[in-house]
Amino acid sequence: MDNIFNTQGIQCDGGQSCLITHNVNSVKKAFCLPATLSRAFTLVETLVVLAIIAILAALIIPAVDSAFAHAASTQSISNLKQFSLAYTSFSDDNGGRLPPASCAVSNPSDFGEKAYKKSWDFWLLPYLGYNIDGDLTDSNRPKAENVFMHKRDKNTASSVGSRRTYGVNMLGITPVVSRYTSTEWARLSQVRQPSRLILLTECPYASGVIGKYSYAAISPCVQISNTEGKRDLNPGGVYNYLFVDGHVESLKLEETYRSKDAGYRISYNGGPVPGVGTGNEDLWRNIDPGGGANGASGETAPFSCRFCTNPWN
Repeated sequence: MDNIFNTQGIQCDGGQSCLITHNVNSVKKAFCLPATLSRAFTLVETLVVLAIIAILAALIIPAVDSAFAHAASTQSISNLKQFSLAYTSFSDDNGGRLPPASCAVSNPSDFGEKAYKKSWDFWLLPYLGYNIDGDLTDSNRPKAENVFMHKRDKNTASSVGSRRTYGVNMLGITPVVSRYTSTEWARLSQVRQPSRLILLTECPYASGVIGKYSYAAISPCVQISNTEGKRDLNPGGVYNYLFVDGHVESLKLEETYRSKDAGYRISYNGGPVPGVGTGNEDLWRNIDPGGGANGASGETAPFSCRFCTNPWN
């Protein structure tokens, strides 16, 4: 059998390609190949191939994105359930109390000095596997990973690496400690229907930071305040809501309150206005602080001015 040391292509008669080989005895042999084997693609053929690739990409990319969106939503539900376990452990260790949503008072009587400018997740860090030595600072703050972030929550405006997707229901059981509100611990015994009161939910595209009070407490208008022109966080435009009893529901924002709850339909910092409610109950205010959360008329009272600005930045 010939041992081919080198080859070179030249043109044979009739446009055929000629292959010349050299064997061990330096005997040359020539083989002419059909011209069709060396012909390049025509422009039409190239365009057809590109069109096929474009069609396949148009079919595959949305399917991949949809699969990723569903996986990210599933992971977010898991995150919320981990927070639920942390809340339960904190409450068990503290006589049924729940940590405040945020604190803007420098020396709140019930919570101590370390509560100042802290958020609900600061109190839960030890129950999430983070042991902070001393006060929480930017140098020892946990990074935004796993439990703190929804995988599709992107905010390029924030340079802080410890962002947080989630916020506490500011109208529910956990207080926003400020000069306007209570400085007392909330207790689970205040909850009238734990399965029908939102505790924690997603607040996407905001600048919330782990352990800090900015965007720690949210309402319907705050939840969507940074979503203008952004893609849906979860498939179908729903949000994942953790309830006080520990279960999670995926609902559209308008499904979390009633049509008569007009107080929720305001803009926060120039963001979108929530739509008319379509739910059968108000899942934001189902508590009993000593007279019923919804008042005698059953309608949610309009927000006061402090909910229309952002006093926590």
